[in-house]
Amino acid sequence: MRAIRWLRTHISPRLHWGLYLWVALLPFQLPLERVLGLRLALSDVALAGTLFVGLACRVLGACQRPERRLRRTSLDSYLAALVGVFAMGLVVACARTGTLTSYALINKSVGIIVLIASFYMVVALAGPTGRLRTILVTLLGSVAAANVVSLVLFGVWLHWGGQSAVVFGQERLAGFLIDPNACGALLTVALLVQLAILIGGQSKSRWIKVAGMGNALTLGAGLVLTRSRSAWLALIVGGAALLWLFRRQMTWRRALFSGVVITCAGGLLWLLAGDTIASLFREALRPSAIMQRWDQVAGGLRCFAASPLWGIGLGTYREYGAPSIIHNTYVWLLAEMGLIGLVVLLLLLVRVGRNWAAALRGTGWNLGLAVGGTAAFAAMLGFAVGIEALYQRPLWLLFALAELLRQRTSQGRLALSAELAKEPPEGPSSDTPAAS
Repeated sequence: MRAIRWLRTHISPRLHWGLYLWVALLPFQLPLERVLGLRLALSDVALAGTLFVGLACRVLGACQRPERRLRRTSLDSYLAALVGVFAMGLVVACARTGTLTSYALINKSVGIIVLIASFYMVVALAGPTGRLRTILVTLLGSVAAANVVSLVLFGVWLHWGGQSAVVFGQERLAGFLIDPNACGALLTVALLVQLAILIGGQSKSRWIKVAGMGNALTLGAGLVLTRSRSAWLALIVGGAALLWLFRRQMTWRRALFSGVVITCAGGLLWLLAGDTIASLFREALRPSAIMQRWDQVAGGLRCFAASPLWGIGLGTYREYGAPSIIHNTYVWLLAEMGLIGLVVLLLLLVRVGRNWAAALRGTGWNLGLAVGGTAAFAAMLGFAVGIEALYQRPLWLLFALAELLRQRTSQGRLALSAELAKEPPEGPSSDTPAAS
């Protein structure tokens, strides 16, 4: 009884700290391919710990807040269909090859279950209105700190040759995610949210604005150094969406100030490292690298032609002798799980898009977060053209934020309707003679 009382008093009220820890650890992975056969995301460790403690509190009756139980969301049926599609992919793969690889079972199947669990954890623990702001601050602070340290280590490697895990392959910044593309996706999401806060004027403090501009510049520098073509495409798509959503708030003064800041920062960066940046762009945009991605897409389309309805099976593309995975989320689903898999994915993305559209009806700080989140979601849709973006944890965080903002906007409209219903109807004034 004493242990249950301690859980009820000290642990259950602070269970949302596990959510903050999950968000803070998003920029970090451990390269454990030789031990576990995969890269271990530290955020998944926080997820497992939080879910275990929450389940223990519920089983022992130590939960004080009933709102922390799993609630119905607008994505439930779509996520269930997605799990069904992955199960179908495993069955087809087993039927075609006679075996199931650890890549299909762990990296893909268990991986998607973990991501779905992270979505429900965020929705369940975000709770009161103040938590979304804390989630945003935690995300930007953690990504900013990891990016600054990565840039320093990259500079040390560039000038003095000091080796570190943040440098991948040929001069590519991988951050602490050990993957330039994953690092680029996270930096793109954080950059677009930071720009939305700056353009929308969510903070009135001058020093916070200055810190935000500095963070945006360092995030942009890190994004360039990842040399991720997919992340660059994502930034273009997300930036266009951001400007479109802010088209009415974008005054000539703000546009001129932003242009001057970007021009000065770009010019200073070019003076300091112009040759290095030029070589990065030449290497990233070389025709052979682009044609390699086109070959992967063409290979996936040939697999789709071989089995258009339910695909060739989960993880089977590499079993057919391909040197790497299909670096395109849509073509990957189409090749390995056929039209059924692609339709389920598109329905899920459309539902999330509708959630963001509903969130854009909010006001104040919620509207600023909705604009940044919508732009980041559009960026991830563009990012999916060049990489398997479905397994990027920032995408699932955006799924959860869209759901939470949709719920909050709906609750606000219902509360407003209730208040209007309580007002007494306007009757004839005392000065007006009653009708006989």
